[in-house]
Formats: sequence, structure tokens, C-alpha cells
Amino acid sequence: MKLHEIAEYADTMRFWYYEGMRGRKQSNQALWEMTKATAPLLERYRNEMDTIVDILYPEYSRHPERFTTLTHIRDNVCNELGISPLIWDEALAGKPIVPTLAEESHPTNEGELTVKQALAIMHDIESRNILKVCAKMNECEARLFWSRVLGEKPCVPVHRFLQSLSHVGGEGRSARYIRRLLTAMSPVEVLALFKGTDPRLESMEQDMLKTQPGVPFMGPYYPAWTKATVPSGVYLDIIRGQRRFLHITEFPAGEWRGVLYSRDGKVVGKLRQEALPVEPGQEYVFEVEYDGTNVTCVTDIVCVGEDWDFHSRPYTERLQHADLLPLKVKATKPLILEGGSDMSYTLNQLQDGERARLIDSGSFNIGGEGGWMLMQSALHLHLLLSSVRRNRDFSIEACFSVMDGFEPIEVCRVTLTDGQSYQLRDRLAREGVMVSGSRLDTEQYAVLFTAEVRKVDFSQMTLADVEILHMDDTLGMSDVSQLTDVVELAG
Repeated sequence: MKLHEIAEYADTMRFWYYEGMRGRKQSNQALWEMTKATAPLLERYRNEMDTIVDILYPEYSRHPERFTTLTHIRDNVCNELGISPLIWDEALAGKPIVPTLAEESHPTNEGELTVKQALAIMHDIESRNILKVCAKMNECEARLFWSRVLGEKPCVPVHRFLQSLSHVGGEGRSARYIRRLLTAMSPVEVLALFKGTDPRLESMEQDMLKTQPGVPFMGPYYPAWTKATVPSGVYLDIIRGQRRFLHITEFPAGEWRGVLYSRDGKVVGKLRQEALPVEPGQEYVFEVEYDGTNVTCVTDIVCVGEDWDFHSRPYTERLQHADLLPLKVKATKPLILEGGSDMSYTLNQLQDGERARLIDSGSFNIGGEGGWMLMQSALHLHLLLSSVRRNRDFSIEACFSVMDGFEPIEVCRVTLTDGQSYQLRDRLAREGVMVSGSRLDTEQYAVLFTAEVRKVDFSQMTLADVEILHMDDTLGMSDVSQLTDVVELAG
């Protein structure tokens, strides 16, 4: 497998991925073009997909996510050219490093490197001459090579890559379904599931439709409800604190523990037996309200004992079961809303610090739509922090996005206040990362801010006048406002 083949494929996928993000009309064509590009790759290298994942996706690779640092590359090149690193910093200020390094390679000459040879060079990159490595590739190959060396963002999200693979000679799968699979499977395992080559994966797929205590899952998705009337068949859920999924398991035998997960399946807290909201006698999965120290309320019951299909029961039946459990805290009482009634009445009843969502009356839909989030005002949006950078005055410049389906679209850049910067630094520190002078991608950490929007630039689909109100750690990726909400504000 030649490096230039995968590099050209990556460029093609990147082009159509961003074309598809320009609007809903282009998204179907983009998926078709991405599938066309993927078909010959799958035909030729069906048994080498793990190597393709290694070169395209640092996060899922069997190799290190990052092989060297920008500082090492700078010092190596400056030493070879006999120039000061200060000259490098001045010449490259504000320029992306990967395209700059790629320009040191031949524009068109096709290199002879295979993907496996390229990965071997990456492992040895810190003992090699950077400019001589550049000479082994053309620009297209070099863009992929240096992007992988530095662990940069891949050409397309992995779920889009797998979605295009699923459409090649088989049943096409949705992005939402694939994201759900990736919570328990590697990309190579997902591909094996699509091909039907491993029956054990089919059993795992069926288990993912259940909620086993101790196994994280993607929470339901709550898009914003911006209409003036209440839809039919929904219940009101008032949010007063952080919402978490509490898994109560017995480990070791005779000792009960609780683990709190976010909606994206990340561990965000742990509880000892005495702090559990129920007298443990069997395993449970609850949705709970958490004040940062204690569980204050059980807001949904997802799994009871060995009944891993409990979440498939209707909303009212799930919560009525709370009366049969030895709970130490209160449980939410379902409150149905009259379909077609005025939404403003419901919003006016909310106290300061309260938010509301509309819960679907059916089953607890893992990774699917569970209802809608009510916006306190048509001018308030939940924005995803997509990247951050520290300025020279130590303030933080943050980029914010909304979602177009499942893909983030950047809509504004804002310098945070001192208080917001402090909260953000603390939040990212819990993820093991620090804000520096280089731009840091933060989409994967699902940090959401509530913002007040006063003006939208419809031509650029950006927020022209926006005030970031506060970071909201009670929300998850599924709560990010959609691009359609921005369109409605612009209209």
C-alpha cells in the first residue's frame, strides 16, 4: 500500500467532507462522492484496513498518537539551515506548520514510500534529518505524513470514514449509529461488523441495545425546541443541577460502588456505598441530578438488576418503578404537558437557575432523540467549545461551534473574561490538558457554554454580536444547539 494512494484519498475525503458541511443540499452528494472514493480503497486493501486506520486516525492507531513536537522540528530545521529559531518563529508566525513543511517536498513527484515504511520513519523521526525526510515525498504525501507525525486532526471524523465504508457494497449506516458503536468497538471492529466476519461482534452489537451496569453509553440527544407551542405526548423535566448517569455495581463481592458518567460516556465522579442514593441490593443505572458532591434526585431509571432492557419501558412506567425501590432521595414525578399549549407559560414558571426539557413518552433512547431542550430565550444558544488559544496577555481566545447534524460548524471567536478563563482552565485540567499559545482542539472534551446572541451574519452564518454568559458543565455533546437554530435567529 503506497503512501501516495492514502494521501490522495485523504485529500479527496477532506474536500468532500467540507463541501458537505456547506449546506444540507451538498451533504448527500458529499457522502456519495466519499463513498465513490472509498470503494476502490476497500477493494484493493480489504485486509489492510487496520494499517489505514493507523495512518489516518492517531486516536485509534496501534502506534503513538504523536511522534515528535513542533519544537524538535523547528530546532532540527534551523540547525540544518544554520539559522536562529527566532527567524523561524518570525517567518512562520500564524502559519500552519503542516502545509509549510509539505512545501519542502516536490510538488508532484510520486514517492516510493509505503504506508508501513512511512510509519517506521515516524517512529525514528527524532533521529532523522527533517529536510531529508521531506525530500522522500511529494506535497500530497507530506501533508498526510506530517499531520500524522504531529497527531493533528484527521482528514474526516472517523464515523464519517466508517459511514462511507458501510455504503460500499452493503447496508449504509447512519452517523449516529456508528458513533454509538464506537463507544464499545474500535474502527476495525466496526468494519468487521459491517462485513459480517466476526459473529462475536454481532452479539456485542445486540448487547449495545441494552444498558448493562458498569458499561458506559451515549445518552439521549435533546435538540433545541424553538416553536411557540408544546408538542403532543411529552413530559416536562425541570433541570436544577448537573445531570449524570449513575452506574451502581457490586465490586468486589459484597461492596457496592457508584460511578458517575457524562452523557458522552466519560467518568466524571465516583461514590462510595454510603453516598449512594439507594440501599444497594442489586445493580442499577439511574439518571440523577448531582450538585458536585451529592446526588439530590433520581430523574430516570434506566436499568434495574439484570433487566438490561428496562430502559425500553415507557417514561412514566420507568419512574413509577421508583416507588418500589429503597431510594434515599426523591425521584422525579412525571408531569405531562398539554399538546398545543403556549410554551411561554411553561418558560415563565421556571425559577432562576432552572432549565427545562421535554421528555418523549416512549423508551429511553440510547444515543437517539429523547425529546427537546427548551431554550430560555430565542436569543440563547448552547455553543460547543471547539478550540482555545492563550493570548500574549494570558487571556484565552475561544472558538465556538454549533452542530450541523453531528458535525461542528464554527460560528464565532470570543476572548473570555477572567472568570470564564479560570473555570475553563480548571475544566480542561481535569482532562489532563493545558491551554497554551498554540491552538488546542477541544471538541472531544464536550465543553459547552451558554451564549446570548444579539446579531447573526446570515451571509457567513456566523454570530456577529454574541456574549458568552457562562460555562455549563451540566450539558453534554447532545445538547449543542443546531445550525438550524442559528438560521432561525438570522431569519
